[in-house]
Amino acid sequence: MARGKVSRLLSFLSPLIKREKEGIPMPFELEGGWGLANLINKEPKGSSFVEYEFGLADKDYVLPLVLGQQLTLCCLDDANDVAQGDFFTFGKTTKGGFKIVCPRDNKDFELGQQRAHFATVLHDQLHVGAEVAIKPGNQTFFYRGPYLPVTDMVYIAAGVGIIPILAQIQSILPSHSRSSVKQVSVLWLNAHESDFDLCFDDLEREFFKYNYKLEVNCVLEDVNKQGWNGMQNNREMGEAVPVFRAGVMAVVSGPATFADAVQSYLRRRQYPEDCICVLP
Repeated sequence: MARGKVSRLLSFLSPLIKREKEGIPMPFELEGGWGLANLINKEPKGSSFVEYEFGLADKDYVLPLVLGQQLTLCCLDDANDVAQGDFFTFGKTTKGGFKIVCPRDNKDFELGQQRAHFATVLHDQLHVGAEVAIKPGNQTFFYRGPYLPVTDMVYIAAGVGIIPILAQIQSILPSHSRSSVKQVSVLWLNAHESDFDLCFDDLEREFFKYNYKLEVNCVLEDVNKQGWNGMQNNREMGEAVPVFRAGVMAVVSGPATFADAVQSYLRRRQYPEDCICVLP
């Protein structure tokens, strides 16, 4: 890759790093690069989700994660078997702790088998005060396309897939951001109106602040159906996805079968494969 292209790519990505105004980056000093956290609260988030809050060993610690990077959590279940999953943290980074959100039902579909097992153990077997091991997980946000700078972001999410997208929006949109992105489009699908309680208020706040460059479409659509192909058949959703042009990047986030269907739809809309990023 030419030096100039590297420079332009870094210019696009640099504003997407989670910059902490305060706090000490948490060290991960246990064998294998692990650290420890304690479960301090479980709280319903709307009617379909549960928010889990964890505390870190020091009240001044912050998780040293970049945007799009997951956190790996690990514990033992009641049978002393390992339960482990990679999750995006929920909400803005705060000193001394972090949160994740899991669906109440359909965990296998929403999260995949491994993460669903951890979520089930977390909800049914771990009590407040329980200890879990944590370490920085995979970085998942990549742009592999040739069209730089990236000027338009198209986000398509279902269910808890909105969580990493909200974090990206909150980093890209502020006027002090050095991001090259000028226009952001969000399409968020849920089966039930109450599912939007997860973070509709957060999206609304961003819209009111940046309505001149943010478009949000919330659509009732059950993607948990055999052979779902709603992107192809729903006019409202189709109109929410702009025509591809140089500088556009699409990010897809949600259940695996949903992500596959959306990728196929985007390819039919002439989106190049290397301009589509799928978050796990």
